[in-house]
Amino acid sequence: MPNPLLLYLFNEAASGTVPAAIRDTSSGAALNATITYGASAQWTSIGAGDGLNYAATGTSITGLLSGTKVNTALAGATSMTLEIVIDSSLSTATYDSYFQIVDGSSVSIIGLTVNHSQGGVIFSAAEGAFPNDCLLKYAIPTSGVLVLHFAIDSLQATPTNRVLMYVNGSPVSPTIIDQLGLGAVLDATFNWLTGNVTMGAVGASPSGVTYYAALYASTLSPSQVAANAAALAANNDQNPNASATAAVAWWRA
Repeated sequence: MPNPLLLYLFNEAASGTVPAAIRDTSSGAALNATITYGASAQWTSIGAGDGLNYAATGTSITGLLSGTKVNTALAGATSMTLEIVIDSSLSTATYDSYFQIVDGSSVSIIGLTVNHSQGGVIFSAAEGAFPNDCLLKYAIPTSGVLVLHFAIDSLQATPTNRVLMYVNGSPVSPTIIDQLGLGAVLDATFNWLTGNVTMGAVGASPSGVTYYAALYASTLSPSQVAANAAALAANNDQNPNASATAAVAWWRA
């Protein structure tokens, strides 16, 4: 089982402090992400772990990726997996942006948003960076904590297999707005990781909760996704691959 390239547990405030950053606890040089708190942001806890409740728009999480292990691992890559635990049912906003990797021109390369006016999750795979933009839409459950996976492999011959979406460990069939092109690779110019805002954007931060986020430099298999989802449902404050071997790196707040 691979370990994450970036791993954010969102458990920094378990001691009751108000942390300044989300720690990257993956292997390799840490890529901690700075938190800018909005007026109503607060840390929260459920049985399975801690998370950051943005409460209202205005809270941001950002980190610089240029020249880091993330660029080294993903520049020119054809595969990766985004693994994230959120609760969008607590949102008071119409549009919530939970995760973005953007380039120097603020173009989204990987993005996960929840647009309540359009019925749920919208996932963009390297929009603007791949030969073809990829957009998926799926109506997620309206209540409760969700473990979401987006497994990318642009070398798959069948177009619908190039980006697979899982909810709580089970595969789902999202609406495909734009399909990822065969053999598409990530652009090497991305340099910003933003937890919930696109650079320069106003009002894009979520008002729901993020409990965990991780990025893998490989495509997790269905069995790996199911195993990780079960582990994260039980405890989202630890690496679900803690007993596995080696890894790359990722982030979550």
